[in-house]
Amino acid sequence: MGMGYGANFADTIEETTIRDICKIEIEALEKALAANNSNLEKYAQELVWGEEVAEEVEKAYERLQEVFEIITYGLTLILNYHNSDDGDRYDDVNGYFWEVGEVYKMTDAGRRMQEKIERKYFVQYG
Repeated sequence: MGMGYGANFADTIEETTIRDICKIEIEALEKALAANNSNLEKYAQELVWGEEVAEEVEKAYERLQEVFEIITYGLTLILNYHNSDDGDRYDDVNGYFWEVGEVYKMTDAGRRMQEKIERKYFVQYG
């Protein structure tokens, strides 16, 4: 199988915003990470690579996600990671970043046709 570019996107949120609305929870996560000789950058990589992490880190992360979802009325929070060496110099993210899910809602018209509509991705050199 050949190698090539694949399209990806993320709806991101600045960490400062997360700190504003979930200060206690993000600090608890950082404290759990520090106790395990880790940080947000390393943890994001571990999440993306599917590595096991300490239980207290996992619980702190889940608590942050729960509180964020409650405060934002249903948005989900995901710690993600991308190394632009694996992408392109024009990538908007590099290293760890916070991704928000459940941002978009399908319209009534879209729901009626959702089985017939397929989102497709592409990249283009130019």
